[in-house]
Amino acid sequence: MKSLQIQDVSCSQSQGRELLFPLEPDVTNVQCSCINYRHQLKSGEAHVAPGASINYRHQLKSGEAHVAPGASINYRHQLKSGEAHVAPGASINYRHQLKSGEAHVAPGASINYRHQLESGEAHVAPGASINYRHQLKSGEAHVAPGASINYRHQLESGEAHVAPGASINYRHQLQASLGTFTSSQ
Repeated sequence: MKSLQIQDVSCSQSQGRELLFPLEPDVTNVQCSCINYRHQLKSGEAHVAPGASINYRHQLKSGEAHVAPGASINYRHQLKSGEAHVAPGASINYRHQLKSGEAHVAPGASINYRHQLESGEAHVAPGASINYRHQLKSGEAHVAPGASINYRHQLESGEAHVAPGASINYRHQLQASLGTFTSSQ
């Protein structure tokens, strides 16, 4: 197991912190980056842009993981995606599995996934604040900029389009062709 000590004055979070690389990736890719690998990184390639702060608490089993500069990401569970692209400034907390083919997050989006997102694609517009408390099993989920959405119960629609600035509280399940949403509350 290869270890690397990063001493980069531009990245204070990484100073004096030991990084473990079980698979010995190209360590030059993480220069100037703040990275704390607490579990295995089982990726073919992991590209982390300068200034990125990443805390992997579980396995990252992705083919490629690209993180744009300034992105703050806390993976608490497995990311089993083909590719995960995170735009600059995005703050993402994955508390459960993200089993998506691709996950695109626009700049400034704040997303808290508390359960599984088993979608083919999840597109979140800039500034959108979304809290998924249960499963979103949608082919595609499009949320317009500025929309604040809390799905608590059923939305049995064929399609769910939310316009910019809309504030919506769904107290029942989302069982649409675009998504299946279950609640334990």
